[in-house]
Amino acid sequence: MPRRAGIRSALALFAICCCAHLFIGAASSQQPSSASANDDLNALLKRMEANSRVNAQFAARYTYDVTRDIKTYNRKGKLIHHLSDRFVCVIIDGVAYNRVVEENGQPVDGKEPIAEQKRQDAIGKLSKGKGYDFVFELIELNPREYIYSDLPISYLDTLFDNRVAGYELINGRDNLVVESTPKINANPASDRARTALDWKETTWIDVEDAMPTDTRRSCCATRTTS
Repeated sequence: MPRRAGIRSALALFAICCCAHLFIGAASSQQPSSASANDDLNALLKRMEANSRVNAQFAARYTYDVTRDIKTYNRKGKLIHHLSDRFVCVIIDGVAYNRVVEENGQPVDGKEPIAEQKRQDAIGKLSKGKGYDFVFELIELNPREYIYSDLPISYLDTLFDNRVAGYELINGRDNLVVESTPKINANPASDRARTALDWKETTWIDVEDAMPTDTRRSCCATRTTS
């Protein structure tokens, strides 16, 4: 387990919108309206998590692109950093290798991709076998000191309170919008599961296919571990 540094004010309102090209979907327009609405929503979230896991395993057999849009805010809600980038990803023997090819709409060339590749390789090797979905990349620190975290998608139906926030049309199809926040009395079964509680999440779901069209997350963590 890598040593963890403190993350307080700078990351408390850290927001990330990450959309992989493989996760494309839509949603149905049937709104829960009875006492069983929460059960129906949790059933949908379980299906989405299972389908996403299968999709990720399928993607691991190929080279694919991932695009990210990362915004960092201070506690007053002021945007202090904005980065968009694109990676080419491949998984070899269970290790993810990510090569940055674009930053803020501009191709990346020269020495920067080489340095970034080495850093990404180090992150991939450190997280091999741990299954973490996300890494808090603390600026100018060794990847061993980054904070490795699971994202909520695997725990939405067990550790989070979920509510339907509305519906949106994306690519001509209706999407269910679900807002999820950590339960006050959440009881994670492992330290790894506990890291998912660092996040709040809004998910756009294709109900027909039970796949996420988009996810937007904000970090609500203030924990300090070592």
